[in-house]
Amino acid sequence: MAANAANAASFDCAQAASKIDKQICASPRLNRLDSRMGEAFAKAKRMCPAADVVNAQRHWLREQRNRCTDEPCLIAAYENRLQQLAQPACGLPPGVQTGACPAGREALLGAWKLVSDGGPFEEMAFTANRFDSWLHQRPELSGAQWRVAGCELHVEDANSGFDGRYTLLKMTGNRLFLRESGEREIAVYQQIKTRK
Repeated sequence: MAANAANAASFDCAQAASKIDKQICASPRLNRLDSRMGEAFAKAKRMCPAADVVNAQRHWLREQRNRCTDEPCLIAAYENRLQQLAQPACGLPPGVQTGACPAGREALLGAWKLVSDGGPFEEMAFTANRFDSWLHQRPELSGAQWRVAGCELHVEDANSGFDGRYTLLKMTGNRLFLRESGEREIAVYQQIKTRK
């Protein structure tokens, strides 16, 4: 069983050099947590700018994990970091919104595709006067109205009765992070380059 646990860590336990790495390899629970960390880290790098995720992970290793001296501390550090990586907001701590709205009306213009596991729309497009969305490549909302007030995106469609409100959390590069009103999950969208 120890051999199987040793193979579960996100790194090669045969190469473990530090005291903490050896402790992770010796503990089945830490081994599983480290394996989950590797998966969560890889997923976060796909959703967010990789350099930001790598820098945040290095900071966590240096300031939290590597300061632990026993297994309970390591378990708590891993569980806390896994919670952070489960809702990546690319630099925003969970539940925190910046004082200034990260994206105004002009920044939203164009087409966007969902790149996170969940979100209110698979694809969406903003033009000056309309909002359209697609689900499984079929129109979902067509010709809806939209506006930005403060950091809230409001989409409404008189034809279907749809009325959606979303908090704009962050915009970095070509990625948009938003949260549907009443939800905890952060949806991540990537801007789609259109041909001219």
